[in-house]
Amino acid sequence: MRKYASLPPSSGNMLSLLIGSKIRLPRRTSKDVAFLYELRRTNERDFFLDIVKDIANDLDIKSLCSKILQNIKILIDANHSVLFLVQKNKSVKLLVSKGSDAYAHTDIAPVQVPWGKDIVGQVALTGEAVNITRTNKELYYNGEASRLTSLQGDSLLCLPIHDSEGEVIGVAQVINKRGGASFSKDDEKLIETYLTFCGIAIVNAQLFEDSRREQEKNKALLEVVHDLFEEQTSLDKIVRKIMQRTLRLLKCERCSVFLLDDNEAQIVKFTKIFDLITPTSNQGQKRNKRGADYQQDRWRSL
Repeated sequence: MRKYASLPPSSGNMLSLLIGSKIRLPRRTSKDVAFLYELRRTNERDFFLDIVKDIANDLDIKSLCSKILQNIKILIDANHSVLFLVQKNKSVKLLVSKGSDAYAHTDIAPVQVPWGKDIVGQVALTGEAVNITRTNKELYYNGEASRLTSLQGDSLLCLPIHDSEGEVIGVAQVINKRGGASFSKDDEKLIETYLTFCGIAIVNAQLFEDSRREQEKNKALLEVVHDLFEEQTSLDKIVRKIMQRTLRLLKCERCSVFLLDDNEAQIVKFTKIFDLITPTSNQGQKRNKRGADYQQDRWRSL
């Protein structure tokens, strides 16, 4: 790894250097669920330390969310758990589900809960926990959130997840305490303490993912510039390379380029149209059945 006279100015720069250095972070193997239940029963202190260490070095957001779901369920002896993270879409805030242990091995589509709606949205809006001993599905669940668990909860505990600055970045929800009891104040305090560590881990994973995505984008842009300088003998080849890079960078199904006629007439005319379709798209798959290449392209002169 390269040596630096001073630390980078921000955590984002540090994460970029970490990605670029190709250093492998230590991966900690999660303990078996049965072992964790037994450890919680025999030694709560060691169990709590273990589930904190479990999430400390995990920078993969999907893996991290899965661990949090499992750990909070075991922590307060709940039957089911659901995790939502805040997603900002322009000026609108949404809570998007990042997993439910009820559907741990399926590809159920993420559920979006509007900010301030349902129990989850209200907890995110107020930043305060909700502990319900008798959950009435018609009053407390909206259609989308209840679809994630397909349960009528007799007890429910829903808490916000904060970052280091106190901003709500997610909501954790546990449903039905094992044995039929309600969630106690001690349960609430225990999971609140654990979610403090979860908030730190989630922010780190999100920063790492953003830095990785930014690095990939910059790499793709540099490759486009390289292609432009490398290939200057054929316009068709230049445009094709640019379109191929664009498809990979934007992860889209189709890319088209229209070359505008230099004529200053008020009617817009194009001298040539370039069209590139990926084989994963519906159009590309139809063409592949006819013996098409890896990528479909059509050049058309007007």
